[in-house]
Order: sequence, then C-alpha cells, then structure tokens
Amino acid sequence: MAERKVIVPNPIIIPEGRLSFFKGNEASYKRNKQGQEIKVDPRTGKEKKPQFGWTWLIDPTKVWFPGFLKELKSEAARQLDIFFDVTDPSQRKDKWPQDNKQTGTKGIYQCWGNGNDLNKVYEGYKDMFYVKVASTDRPVLGNSKGGVTVLGDKEHPYGGCYARGRIGLYVFNNESAGVNANPYSCFFLKDGPGFGGGQQRSAEEEYAAFGDAPASQEAAEDPFAT
Repeated sequence: MAERKVIVPNPIIIPEGRLSFFKGNEASYKRNKQGQEIKVDPRTGKEKKPQFGWTWLIDPTKVWFPGFLKELKSEAARQLDIFFDVTDPSQRKDKWPQDNKQTGTKGIYQCWGNGNDLNKVYEGYKDMFYVKVASTDRPVLGNSKGGVTVLGDKEHPYGGCYARGRIGLYVFNNESAGVNANPYSCFFLKDGPGFGGGQQRSAEEEYAAFGDAPASQEAAEDPFAT
C-alpha cells in the first residue's frame, strides 16, 4: 500500500461571505434522500463521523474576488500536483483524473463553483460563487472583533449572516477524486436575512417589538368577535 502523502495546506482567507446551510455549532451526520442520518458509509461499511460545515456564498463583483479565486485555484493545483506526482504542469492531463465524456463523470470534483450552474439554484445562490466546507473538527466561531463566541451571543455566526474566515483545502482520491475544504474559522461581520424567511432576532428586539401592546388580554379587541 502506497504511503499516504502529507500535504500541509496554505490557509485561504475569505474576506466576506454569507453563510448557507450553517452547521457550525453542532456536528451532524449527512442525510439521505429519505432524511435518514448516514452513520455508516454504504460503499465501504465504515463508520462515518458527524461533521461541522456550511457553504460560503461569495459576491463575485467584490474587488478582491479575482485575487481570491486565483489563490483558491492555485492552491488546489499545487496540492493536486503533489498528490498525483506532477512535476511539470504539462503532465497534468496524464496524471490528474480526467473527465469521462462517455459516463459524464468528473475527473476532479471541486467544492466550489457558480451558484447559477447548480442543478437546483438554492435561495441566495443566484449570481453567487460558493465554497462548501466541512470537517469533523470544531471550527473557531467568533465576533467581529475576533473574540470567540457561543450560541446566543449577539455576534455569533448564523445561517444568513455575513462573516469572514479561513479555510484549508485538501485532496481526496477514493471512489472519486477531487478537492474539498475544511473550515478553520468563521467570524461574524454583519446581520443578514435568514434563509427560508427567517431572521436572527435578539431578546432586546423581541421585547421592543411589543411596543404599545395592550396591558392585558381583556383589553385587546378580538378581531374574530361577532
């Protein structure tokens, strides 16, 4: 059995992105189409571990985006070259797994792409660039000043908010080959509308929303009274 290569990733900074499918507080298992947790890999029979993860939605019109994208692709290529023993970029076609037009399978899976190209364009993905991240290790979650936060803090990251963070790429090659990303950190930047019509609300905001509510149930007018 060939010795597994240890490739030290160069962390990549995401200056700003919106958090989608956010599961950064508690690790959870992936689910199948029937909604059942996948605790055992059906292909290998090996036990799977729950993961933390989410998808970064990034605005490609940001002035820093071209540099970020170049860094992302360059780091992926660097790791793929090391993994597949490529010493000259011209060798990549022979050593990297290639697309199979007959079967329609991709040679190299990438955990990023354009939201408009997905088979299903989820809420918030239109015209956005996305990067999926997942890890069995707990990421660092914090506020806009860099302080570590916990669920319930006013500036704790949540699905729909805007944040910045760091990720690390890694190459895999089992039933398929490609590049995935681990989340290292995620720091809240500003509030954003929650997905599915929800939104983040603080206790203070909820209390203030009562405004001039009647002091008692009896004082309220019943709109259904006959």
